[in-house]
Amino acid sequence: VEFRGMIATCINNKLVLWRVERDPSAGDSRRLPYRLVEECYAFQHVEALYLDTRGDYLLVGDLMQSVGLMLYKPNEPKESRLEEVARDFSTGVWPTAVHMLEDDLFLVADDRGNLLLLNRNSGATDDEERGRLVSVSQMHCGESINRIRHGSLVPNQGTHTTHASDSSEASGLPSGSLLGGVHAEREMVWASKDGAIGLIVSLNREQYERLALIQAAVGKVVKPVGGFVHSEYRAVKNEHTKKPMPYVGFIDGDLVESLLEMSRHDQERVVVELRQAGQAAVGSVEDLIREVEELHRLH
Repeated sequence: VEFRGMIATCINNKLVLWRVERDPSAGDSRRLPYRLVEECYAFQHVEALYLDTRGDYLLVGDLMQSVGLMLYKPNEPKESRLEEVARDFSTGVWPTAVHMLEDDLFLVADDRGNLLLLNRNSGATDDEERGRLVSVSQMHCGESINRIRHGSLVPNQGTHTTHASDSSEASGLPSGSLLGGVHAEREMVWASKDGAIGLIVSLNREQYERLALIQAAVGKVVKPVGGFVHSEYRAVKNEHTKKPMPYVGFIDGDLVESLLEMSRHDQERVVVELRQAGQAAVGSVEDLIREVEELHRLH
């Protein structure tokens, strides 16, 4: 991948930065007058297969050692070097895709069909805590994701960032809508090896809490296929944990949007569930449908 005007590569257990320079020995020959010159490298990995960059940081997905965060230090003290500043020490995470959302926030997909959101506490005073990546959100997606990229599934949805005051109008959503404050630059599109495409959208706390209540209410009304409880199906599983880790921090858009396919009777039951959960201002079924349709418009 491109990194600060260089090329970053993963070769087996080696992370290498290459400079592209003009090759004076090419002369008038037909070969390209450029060459790759090794800038620096690091051997902190076993089988590094996945790579993403942001600023001076490189996020490396290792088939055997989960995820590591590397920092590029140019000309320090006399030559450039790569230093590992944080790592995910959990067992059983075999990455299939990595993506940097921020300098301290990372999306990881693994071979078990799970999505993890890892956080680095860079402000910690303890070196050990600062060097640890911790899962703050996780869910079983059910797809073998092999690419995660910034993007949108709706034309012009991801072309600019909007402020809370004008985001509803700019995104084509109703005024005062639930998702009116979603920032376009925090939309990620993922693709799986089976050809599936999905969308991940960043939510603020108010939006998340509201959609979590709708999700719970819909989950109580929908009859699960095979008798699986939704939270159990979305729980994160891998071969090294004795029991699944809880599904937390993500909203299942497919479940929420299933409200649109329900009968009128079941939609009314969802409204009743929301009111029993303390959402007295939920309004009518039509209000709830319009709210959920906002999610649908994102894709």
